[in-house]
Amino acid sequence: MDEQRVQAYLSLIEKLLECPGGEELQILNGHLELLDEGFVQVCQLVAAQLQEEGQDNQAQFLRDVVQEVGQYLNSQTSAVATGEGQFQGTEQDYLNFLIEVLGAIEQSQGNPQVVYPLLQQNLDKLDLTLAETLPDLASQVFGQVESSQAYGIAGVIFLFGNLIQQFPLGNRADNLEIAIASYESVLKVFTREVYPQDWAVTQNNLGAVYLFRIQGEQAENLEMAICFLEPSLEVYTREAFPYEWARTQNNLGESYRRRIRGERSKNIEIAIIYYQWSLEIYTREAFPYEWARTQSNLGATYFERILGERSQNLEQAIAYSQASLQVYTQEAFPYEWAKSKGNLANAYNCRICGERADNIEITIATYQAILEVFTRESFPQDWALTQNNLGASYCQRIRGDRAENLESAIAHYKATLQVYTQEAFPYEWARTQVNLGNAYQTRIRGERAENLERAIAFLETSLQVYTQEAFLYEWARTQMSLGTTYLSRIRGERAENLERAISYLETSLQVYTREAFPEDWARTQMNLGTTYLSRIRGERAENLERAIAFLETSLQVYTREAFPYEWARTQNNLGAVYPTRIHGERVQNLERAIVFLKASLQVYTREAFPEDWARTQNNLGETYRNRIRGERAENLERAIAFLETSLQVYTREAFPYEWTRTQTNLGAVYISRIQGERAENLERAIFYLKASLQVYTREAFPEGWAKTQNNLGAAYQTRIRGERVENLERAISHLEASLQVYTCEAFPEDWAKTQNNLGATYQTRIRGERVENLERAISHLEASLQVYTREGFPYEWARTQMNLGETYRTRIRGERAENLERAITFLEAGLQVYTREAFSYEWANTQMNLTNVYRERIRGERAENLDRAIVCSEAALEIYTRTAFPQEHTKTLGILGLAYQAQSHYYSNDPIKKRTALQNAYIVLEQALDAVEYLRGEITSGDEAKRKLNEEWMGLYVLIVEVCLELGRYTDAIEYVDRSKARNLTELIATRDAYPGGEISAEDRQRLQQLRQAISEEDRRLKQDPNPDYTHISQLREEFQANYPYKPLKFPDIQSLLDDETVILEWYVLDDKFLTFTLTNQTLNLWTSSEEDRQNLIDWTVAYMDDYDNNSQWRDSLPQRLETLAQILHLDEIQANLRQNFPNCQKLILIPHRFLHLFPLHALPVATEDGEGKFLQDLFPKGVGYAPNCQVLQQAQNRSRPDFNRLFAIQNPTQDLQFTDMEVEAIQSLFNPHQVLKHDQAEKAAIDKETLKNAHCTHFSCHGYFNFEDALKSALILAKSEFTPPPPTDDPSRYLPTKDNKLLDLEKCLTLEDILRLDLTNCRLVTLSACETGITDITSTSDEYVGLPSGFILAGSPNVVSTLWAVADISTAIFMIEFYQTLQQQPELSVVLALRQTQTWLRSATVQDLLDWVDGCAVISPERREEMKSTLAGWYVPDFKRFSSPYYWAAFCAIGQ
Repeated sequence: MDEQRVQAYLSLIEKLLECPGGEELQILNGHLELLDEGFVQVCQLVAAQLQEEGQDNQAQFLRDVVQEVGQYLNSQTSAVATGEGQFQGTEQDYLNFLIEVLGAIEQSQGNPQVVYPLLQQNLDKLDLTLAETLPDLASQVFGQVESSQAYGIAGVIFLFGNLIQQFPLGNRADNLEIAIASYESVLKVFTREVYPQDWAVTQNNLGAVYLFRIQGEQAENLEMAICFLEPSLEVYTREAFPYEWARTQNNLGESYRRRIRGERSKNIEIAIIYYQWSLEIYTREAFPYEWARTQSNLGATYFERILGERSQNLEQAIAYSQASLQVYTQEAFPYEWAKSKGNLANAYNCRICGERADNIEITIATYQAILEVFTRESFPQDWALTQNNLGASYCQRIRGDRAENLESAIAHYKATLQVYTQEAFPYEWARTQVNLGNAYQTRIRGERAENLERAIAFLETSLQVYTQEAFLYEWARTQMSLGTTYLSRIRGERAENLERAISYLETSLQVYTREAFPEDWARTQMNLGTTYLSRIRGERAENLERAIAFLETSLQVYTREAFPYEWARTQNNLGAVYPTRIHGERVQNLERAIVFLKASLQVYTREAFPEDWARTQNNLGETYRNRIRGERAENLERAIAFLETSLQVYTREAFPYEWTRTQTNLGAVYISRIQGERAENLERAIFYLKASLQVYTREAFPEGWAKTQNNLGAAYQTRIRGERVENLERAISHLEASLQVYTCEAFPEDWAKTQNNLGATYQTRIRGERVENLERAISHLEASLQVYTREGFPYEWARTQMNLGETYRTRIRGERAENLERAITFLEAGLQVYTREAFSYEWANTQMNLTNVYRERIRGERAENLDRAIVCSEAALEIYTRTAFPQEHTKTLGILGLAYQAQSHYYSNDPIKKRTALQNAYIVLEQALDAVEYLRGEITSGDEAKRKLNEEWMGLYVLIVEVCLELGRYTDAIEYVDRSKARNLTELIATRDAYPGGEISAEDRQRLQQLRQAISEEDRRLKQDPNPDYTHISQLREEFQANYPYKPLKFPDIQSLLDDETVILEWYVLDDKFLTFTLTNQTLNLWTSSEEDRQNLIDWTVAYMDDYDNNSQWRDSLPQRLETLAQILHLDEIQANLRQNFPNCQKLILIPHRFLHLFPLHALPVATEDGEGKFLQDLFPKGVGYAPNCQVLQQAQNRSRPDFNRLFAIQNPTQDLQFTDMEVEAIQSLFNPHQVLKHDQAEKAAIDKETLKNAHCTHFSCHGYFNFEDALKSALILAKSEFTPPPPTDDPSRYLPTKDNKLLDLEKCLTLEDILRLDLTNCRLVTLSACETGITDITSTSDEYVGLPSGFILAGSPNVVSTLWAVADISTAIFMIEFYQTLQQQPELSVVLALRQTQTWLRSATVQDLLDWVDGCAVISPERREEMKSTLAGWYVPDFKRFSSPYYWAAFCAIGQ
């Protein structure tokens, strides 16, 4: 828009404002040559100025004019585009029209005001027929006239070319063809020799028309433009015609900028040179408008520049665009201002310097500012283009909600379609379809699968216009977009989608050649690389090599200097391929991946490219998860760090899909994590994986959902917390669920992985028939080999071989010897891939598995097999060090211990070799248990994880006890026996006593772990040193012992617990026998059962527990059952031996093992020397007590609590125990002061912890509940805790069903978890006068002694009296009142002795004795006395011993001192 035309617009506006009403249409019709978008724009500016001046009517008048002119322009464009009014005239009609037009031009000297109305009246004739007719007419005329006349006629035709080129109405493509015909016709007259200046201007004009020509091949049009422009410079020299020379330079610059043929980078460099040459004439002072236009063009060119540093080019583009705006102000040149602002926005959209998020915000703000000029009414095409650009910017926007940004992008793209209809603007309409396709490809809202289908639909729709013939470049771009969309497609067969993606991408390369379109060619190479990475069909190894080749090829164009962003993206993609590469060394591939990924971060900074930076962090996390070099534990920690770092950008709100993928990856890392607590790591893995399912739904992201199901299966397969049986079932459920998506056809690799995981899970499955589970495991593993071939997936193939080997080792069906041979074959086959160099971890794991197989092998020489087993284990330990792989290190040591033990059995006839083997076994098992302690030190999450750890490694204790026995090291054996029991309780008590709050600080815990490691390493060094110096290791051990509260008791420490009158009986149940240790302060005796005895004990226990729920049958048979148990335990034999060797024994301490904790061992019948039958406790005048282990016994003995006068009691909170009120009322009278919570007052909220802390005696007279499913939810039932279903909240873990079909609200009970947090540092005795309060968890193989008594011992009480079963209410009341009277009347008595005396009295008392006792009991009120006498009288047979059965008295036992 030059100044002359602006003045013409202003003149026309002035006429309109001054004309009488109703004449404006006539004036407009008389100036059709001025009716274009520029006129509309100037009208709007004048209207705004009039509005500011208060001339509202005139402003509104101009706005009405703008609306009418806008509608007129739209109607003209649409009419031509749709072919309305297409002329069907004869050749003569066209000739007549041409003659008329040329005549009008000649007479008016080319005045548009004269010519344009004539053209408007004949729009139907402005078509290609006219373009064909004109050259014929010109040739005919030129041939008939003199040269002077020909020159004049040529001048008229030349003017017609100028006028039709600028004519705003009609079909733009046809108008340009007519202009070309005009210019080419006159060149027959305007020759270089005769009329050089006219020839030059015609060449220039032809170049300008071809530059913007619509018809024909674009590449050819641009070549033609250059061919016309360059010769014109033969005349338009700088010296002779500086202005025209500069204009031609500018046009040549534009031609080369848009040129298709030739090398793109070179074309752009040439364009820059031409633009800069033009500026030698187009100075700001002399030609400000042209100077600004050239600045704007340079801005657009630098935006596209390939050579040079990309960031610098974009900065230049910004600088040139901003320079143009010094002239192109919004007030003076609104249209050009908007165009230059558009160039500026384009540059900021791709800018590298500065913060990426800021740049995009500037881009969006600039485009939105442009819309102040480019309104829908005034400039519909430019408005639509700006909407399109806004759509592209919102697609890339970082700030704001990602999902919302994409919705805004889609909205802007759809807005463009209000103008860009297929009929009026087919090219732009098709471009918008492509853009919508790309936006829907990445859309977050809506269903993912549906979005991708819509993307495909948009892209395919665009091909109605973007045909290969008409729009070659755009057709190719659409092929590429279809390729990337099919790469992500969910619906349809996955393999087929990927093949279609490859097909589309390869098709685009028919156009995107390296020479013609280097940048697009490179991008297609990169996309092909990512597609081949995922490809299913074809050989996997070859696909990955092709992926690498494509990506590396793209770097021929995507150099760091020219395309830093694309270079970085390719580095990132190479980093994604190399971890999965099959060819080459696995170790090296992973290292190369890390190098590529880190290289990409040179460009992908958090500030400039946050999304890409986050993706790279994520990829680095995945690569470090699989890394082989370096310390495995450290690699996994780095993986976690990278993944967590990516979440700084990948928030759930902004990037839900990427956030979810990161959650999944974190879950996978935590499954494998070494550092930290194993149980906690697996819980975190499950947490992350379940979190990902918030986004990864089956419907929206089936592939991601299936991957998460698979990972959850892997997590539950190895889960520690929870019930092992249930975890494995959940693992199977998740894995089988993933197969709903992972079919062999669609996702063969993932299907095979799932088959493998199912095989591994069925191999360890507990439920179902073991034989069948193993067969199913084999079936799944063999199925995976349909995909996991040695060539295609060597790593996965080897893993499957290893899993098959382990499964065949444990297989039941088939011949055992053959199964073991097949196991060896599979494992050794795996080592073809799992070499020590390439896969050290997997190699070591295979060595460990071979140890097990060779240890059990039947064929071959036994000695040779055992030697090979030992060699394999020792080899595994070279990799599985305690530092790097503590779990695997411990497991391998245990397996090696088994191998040495088996070797000792083989050498049974060679005492020296046998003992050597046993000593080796002892050494490695001792190391293994030391490693277990190291693993315990890693646990910070709580007791359950430590209990699970004990269960996992209890076999090591059993094994070392067996080895100790075979070596004759009985004192060592009892040390390990005692150490294996109640391990958590012992440590918790020691920690509570040593550290404030009962917690070891993180700093102290870390130091203890460092000391453990240092002691282990120093010990290993000293064993290899011929002249060892133990000074340093002694110092380390002293520091460790000083800071670690748990100190295992040595045998002398155990003996020191006993005086000259006390003996310990300690049991230990092994796999084939049970042991009974008899320990005094001077001697140790071991009795060993037969295998038959052990089986009888198991059978007796099962029958006892099965009958327990049938109370009457169980109660009646209890005496006989206890007699049988005494026989199974050989108690008479053990007792006789004790009496013979320790005749002064007065007190007995029983330390049961596992299920023996449930039985009243003190009430077992035994025979005396005189043949009289007595109960075990009768033989020990100072009583029989219980302890979980010797360490707890020591801790209890160290608690001196002489005071016994303050009482806290809970009294009958459920109000359904008839004699409980009498019991508590009588007991409380023996204490002063006392606090009793009675009936409804006995709520959990009413229990004051300070009162409990100060109490000397705590008495609970209420119901008790032991939870065999979850011992920590065992509880004392308090007031208002029971109710009838349904529960008031949705938390199922809070409510437990009771036997009477009610529900128990655990939050209103005193659970074991609550008890563990109490402080009973002044308490001497806790009495649990309630049902089942002495039961402990027997489901755990760890013998952890988890029950209500352990909770009160940990809370600080040295003594706990509890019950092993539900005891009768009246006998309990009598027992408790007498027990407390005995304690108060004889303060010197121990709790154990007072309990023995009370039990002896109760079982011996006749009904008459009981009646007399009631009459003489001063602590019972008269009313209560009569109530009890009335009940006792109902049984009145004077000599009847009503409570002689063990059922009434044997349930009470004393634990502690």
